[in-house]
Amino acid sequence: DEAGRGPVLGPLVMAACAIEEKELHKLVELGVKDSKLLTPDQREAIAKEIHKICKVRIEIVPPNVVDEAVNSKKDNLNHLEARTTAKLLHSLSSRLTLTKAILDCPSINIKKYTQTMRGLLKREIPLQCEHKADFKYPIVAAASIIAKVNRDAEMKRVSKLAGADVGSGYMTDPKTHSWLQKNFDGDFGFLRRSWAPIKRLLSQKSQRSLLDFEKKEEHKQIIAEFDKLQDFGFKYIEPKGPYEIIRMAGPENVTATIIKFTTGKILVQGSEDAKKKANALLQTVGLL
Repeated sequence: DEAGRGPVLGPLVMAACAIEEKELHKLVELGVKDSKLLTPDQREAIAKEIHKICKVRIEIVPPNVVDEAVNSKKDNLNHLEARTTAKLLHSLSSRLTLTKAILDCPSINIKKYTQTMRGLLKREIPLQCEHKADFKYPIVAAASIIAKVNRDAEMKRVSKLAGADVGSGYMTDPKTHSWLQKNFDGDFGFLRRSWAPIKRLLSQKSQRSLLDFEKKEEHKQIIAEFDKLQDFGFKYIEPKGPYEIIRMAGPENVTATIIKFTTGKILVQGSEDAKKKANALLQTVGLL
């Protein structure tokens, strides 16, 4: 089974567990069930016991590998999962005789996915691919728990790298959503850049940059005229609305704010004395 197929941050983690059939009752007695039905503390406690009962294999698939599969014309996420599953099964079967492998099928088409898996396996391993297998079979639920515990550990590492709590990595998590809004274009190795939310944010940024450039080109002459005020200690500050072309703050001796609007109007804000000085300065440089 896997954990982390759908999030925008962090790796995909896949796990395989093998057990002798006569030992299956031990998993049931442990309370092994689908990882999503357990609390993090329960998962961690049960995972430790699973390692004692089962042979366990884990594969951590980094975001850049996920992106390559998603962006490829010849590959996709299901194929990536199939290859990773084959790798896990090969690792187990090198030391064990596997009489059956039960897979939680990520594809809508179970038959096609089973055929893909058979084509990837170097050894003859009987396969049983099913949807929701982690609900039906304790051994798959065990793999689900191992995958989730390792995915959670990876996300703690991601938060350390980010210098902030990024949450679970899913867009439904407010912490993830909030962090991503501010950092989607950063040079982080744990971002899935092929995911729609990041693509959308990058597209919006590109559009904003284009609009800002066009606005700057349109008002280039006006900005050049107001540049004169910099000689008198005025500094450009961020405009507060779409109708402001320029907003400048004055020095200590002229504590006024000068705003130029798209309508052509110039507004001076501040005390009466500051406004008087600013208006006199605007006349001096030929802006009034």
